[in-house]
Amino acid sequence: MPQDVDRFADDVYRKGAENFGRFLEEGLLVPDVGEYLYLYRLQVNQHSQTGIVAVASCEDYINGAIKKHEQTRPEYERDRRASY
Repeated sequence: MPQDVDRFADDVYRKGAENFGRFLEEGLLVPDVGEYLYLYRLQVNQHSQTGIVAVASCEDYINGAIKKHEQTRPEYERDRRASY
C-alpha cells in the first residue's frame, strides 16, 4: 500500500485478506496440524523487537484469561477488536 494510506483504512484490510488468500492458494502458508508457538524478531535500523505468534481464543482475551500487554496503544487495540 502507498505510504499515505491510513493504516486503519478498509482498503488495507481488503488487501491483507487478498494477500492471505493468495498465500494459502500458493502454498506459502499451510495450516498447522498441532499446537505451536512461533518466535519472531523484527529489526528496523538499530531497533529490534522479539515477539510470539500463537492462536488463542478471543473469549480468553476478552474475559482476561490472557494477560494483556501493558503498553498496547489504544488505537491499535480498538482496531484489532473491532469485529468482536
